[in-house]
Amino acid sequence: MGILDKILGRAKGAAQDVAKEAGDLASQAKETAAGLAEKHGDKVTDAIDKAADFVDDKTGGKLSSVTDKVSEGAEKAVDALKGEAGDAADAATEAADAAADAAEGTKPSA
Repeated sequence: MGILDKILGRAKGAAQDVAKEAGDLASQAKETAAGLAEKHGDKVTDAIDKAADFVDDKTGGKLSSVTDKVSEGAEKAVDALKGEAGDAADAATEAADAAADAAEGTKPSA
């Protein structure tokens, strides 16, 4: 066994250790996020709903399709966090995409 094989073996071992540690940290983060969503999720969705109502009030409802989608997406994300963090990321991405699509229709044409 040459020196390069020894170095490669140690590097693989170190990479496996790092991957295991990252997995453990991800699990802890997921549990923490779920706990926070369970404890404070209603506050988050209430704040977003209030912000959406404010925007609707100030714009005369012109952006209500956007604010509705953002509110729905936030609610889905919080609900998903209560269940599983991976679902929350998907829900947040979906909500952001939907809001961006809805906002496209509200931009003035150039």
